[in-house]
Amino acid sequence: MSSEKRPRVVNRTAAIASSAIVALGGVAAGCGGGSSTKAGATAGKVATFIPAGSPMYAEVSTDLTGPQWTQVTVLAKKFPGYPELIKKIDDDPKFKLGWTIVKPLLGKRAAIAVTSIPTGAAAQAGASASDLANGSLPNVSSDDAPVVLAAETATGKGKDIQALIMAEGDAKVLGTHAGVEYFGDKEMQGAVVDDVLLLSNTQDALFKSIDAHAAGGDRTIAGTQRVKDALAKLPADVFVQAYVDYNAILTASAASNPAGAAAIKALNIGPDASVALSLSAEADGVRMKGIGSGLGAAGNSGAEDFTPKLIANAPADSIAYVGFSNLAAQTKYALDTVLKSDANAQRQLQGALPQIPALLGVSVDDLTALTTKEHAVIVAKGKGAPNVALVLEQADGARAAKTLDTLRTKLPALAGVIPQTSGKVPAFEKVDLGGGLTGWQAPIADDNGFPGTLAPTEAVDGSNVIIGLNPDSVKAVRKPVASLASNADYVAAAKQVPDAVSGLMWVNVPEAVKSVQALQVAGGKDPFGTPEGKKLKANLAPVKSVVGWSTAGADPISASVTVRER
Repeated sequence: MSSEKRPRVVNRTAAIASSAIVALGGVAAGCGGGSSTKAGATAGKVATFIPAGSPMYAEVSTDLTGPQWTQVTVLAKKFPGYPELIKKIDDDPKFKLGWTIVKPLLGKRAAIAVTSIPTGAAAQAGASASDLANGSLPNVSSDDAPVVLAAETATGKGKDIQALIMAEGDAKVLGTHAGVEYFGDKEMQGAVVDDVLLLSNTQDALFKSIDAHAAGGDRTIAGTQRVKDALAKLPADVFVQAYVDYNAILTASAASNPAGAAAIKALNIGPDASVALSLSAEADGVRMKGIGSGLGAAGNSGAEDFTPKLIANAPADSIAYVGFSNLAAQTKYALDTVLKSDANAQRQLQGALPQIPALLGVSVDDLTALTTKEHAVIVAKGKGAPNVALVLEQADGARAAKTLDTLRTKLPALAGVIPQTSGKVPAFEKVDLGGGLTGWQAPIADDNGFPGTLAPTEAVDGSNVIIGLNPDSVKAVRKPVASLASNADYVAAAKQVPDAVSGLMWVNVPEAVKSVQALQVAGGKDPFGTPEGKKLKANLAPVKSVVGWSTAGADPISASVTVRER
């Protein structure tokens, strides 16, 4: 059959697995939910065709009647964009015909893997020391590296898919390898083995996949113990699961990058450093999870685990909450990373540090003390614009008050040496915040349609420093009548969050949408007024909340995000 009537089968099959990697691309730092009560994830049959040592591997469900696809469909139907997507597919005769033919030939799982990183590609994609320290991977495309796709077929249907591929181009039977017939053309070569279709962009990678499957055991990703251990920490029932050999990729990148190699050593990235990722559809939404092992300092960026207490300062109907801790340590980590990779920056910083006490009137230790314990950014409902406040827990409230008092008096002099300020700073004035608390505010002229709402305010309330956009923001988070911890939606969303975390995030999506729209409308424009904006708002309507968390105090570390639907 000509390609005019039937779309290229290899592209459609590869697209399924490629979509899995795209879905997981922004997840390398984070993903969702706590540990499953069942045993963790395991590699499928397709992973027995992926050679051990492959630096990138992802596996996706192609079981269209299985629980994951069924739940994905249930969730997708809640979104107005889903019927439109299905209509586009149905209206495309080529895709509809191809899907009708391919659908009954599919098995339960498909996997795609980069089996090695060529030295040349790694050299061209080498990351800087700061990139490596912050978890950035070299951008190695399929044009640079050998890629293998392994897709289960329905029992006895592998040859049917092979026939479809060979019928639409220059592909032909090329010979045999280890008793297995292989076929292909200039762009792709493939084979069918044990009801699994193999496709690769290089003959060498195809042969290695056939050989790995024949050898079995630890010659494959499926039989590699550290891969099995990593996947076992993911939920048992997932739509997509992936494994990244972090150390192998960084080592390849640093081979031509001495600064990167030094950063890997300094950050204590272990020889078994890896990341395991998953994406799953659950009863109330989509859950993403990531587990990192052996990542050293690059895994937590200086973060530390803590038990959230400042959630008591967030009102029950809060729009958003972000909790973290010890910003001082994380800032130091970031500075150290820069210093290791940039000698010029190191000299400049060393020259600037001694001037800080003279400019600010406080020591570096005084500044550091402000941000060594728990912190929270809280977005609460307001009369017009939302109330936004930063809460900083203090070991010594009196010391914090003294530091802030000194900084406030030094601001005019500091502004004088910063050209962008023209030597002007808002005049601070005392403000009564109720309950016996007095703070300081600096009203700022606002040209964005919100006169009188922007007046940065700070106060020291016992062991907390509170900095808000205005006095109402500070008042909102002092002692709310009911806290976020009593919100039933938050409790349900956060049920899998561990007691100790390095970061915690919560967003009430409907209220966030309302706030964004109210702010923009007041400023003279409606972000949801255009046709595209209306579609976006309609597709956000089914989303109830987003909750995310991370841990950094143990190896492996973990991060998660769950998007919950109404």
